[in-house]
Amino acid sequence: SDYSVGDNVPYKVTVKVPEVLLTATPKEGEEENFVFEVTDTPENLKNNKDVKVYTSAGEEYKGAGVDISYTTPENGFTAKFTQAALRALVGTNADGSYNDTFTITYTAKLLKGADMTVNGNKNTINLKYSNKIDADGKINPGTSSEIEDGAVVYTFSIHVDKRGEKKDGDPLPGVKFNVYKKVAEGTKGAVQGSTIGITGADAGEYFVKVVIDGTKTDGTKYDLVTGPDGKAQVDGLANGTYYLVETATVNGYNLLSGPVKVTIQVSYFKSWTVKNEYVGDTLVHQKETEYEEYFGGSEDDPKNGYTLTTIINRKGFNLPTTGGFGTLLFSGIGVLLVVAGVGVLLSL
Repeated sequence: SDYSVGDNVPYKVTVKVPEVLLTATPKEGEEENFVFEVTDTPENLKNNKDVKVYTSAGEEYKGAGVDISYTTPENGFTAKFTQAALRALVGTNADGSYNDTFTITYTAKLLKGADMTVNGNKNTINLKYSNKIDADGKINPGTSSEIEDGAVVYTFSIHVDKRGEKKDGDPLPGVKFNVYKKVAEGTKGAVQGSTIGITGADAGEYFVKVVIDGTKTDGTKYDLVTGPDGKAQVDGLANGTYYLVETATVNGYNLLSGPVKVTIQVSYFKSWTVKNEYVGDTLVHQKETEYEEYFGGSEDDPKNGYTLTTIINRKGFNLPTTGGFGTLLFSGIGVLLVVAGVGVLLSL
């Protein structure tokens, strides 16, 4: 899926427990060495420390035997389960047999600097569990296996090329924009499109300002500013509809008459198949093949997800500045006309 930087990405992990781990008995004195651990390792994501565990019936589990610790600097977590907790989590059927799944949910914030290429931002879940049952039905705590799975979050960007008069005209540096993202009605901080100059079908839709640099404290954190080459970019955006509202331009050029619509619609798709095989006594869960669909918002660079838009400003003219020579000249002429009028009146 795709998200913007700062968004909280929801995750749900479904864990399947082999029945043999529920029915076998740890060796005497080795109960604490029973292994069943789920570890989350995110890339460019930070866990919000809101991990919750649910039973197979969908109820939040608040019983004993589940130890959750948050890891740094990986920004993930590790959840350890006792055998008794696993039995309680999966539950039993009417005939006394065990179910085999439970779930873990949490959210993770997509961080600034997230990868915007085809690699995406992967979140990997690893399951480590005791894997050897002796002939007497006892769990051997000395060995374990690991399997893993993952999900990928993509994020993209808008590139702006600001030119004067024509598409290949002079680059315009120092031009400022506010960037607005289309959101659902009721979103905190959202304003209706018509209030920021949007017309047409989107005038009645809702938009929020995109923070360009959250570290700024001088009130300019929303300003997207073109550089000496007339270019600027805003990173870490999800697919969607955006508007660029020009707030300042180069002296001698007119401000744009209205916001510029930019649509990010990057196609992405990554899939793989897995196979399980034993290497000795170890079950190996590995990726077998991988398939990638077209990825990118630019034909020039299909491996990077961005949308490029060229915005042209036209030259205009400046009205006389208040208090300047032009104002004094016109004021003087006005006074002379008034005096002349009074003179005519007195002569009658």
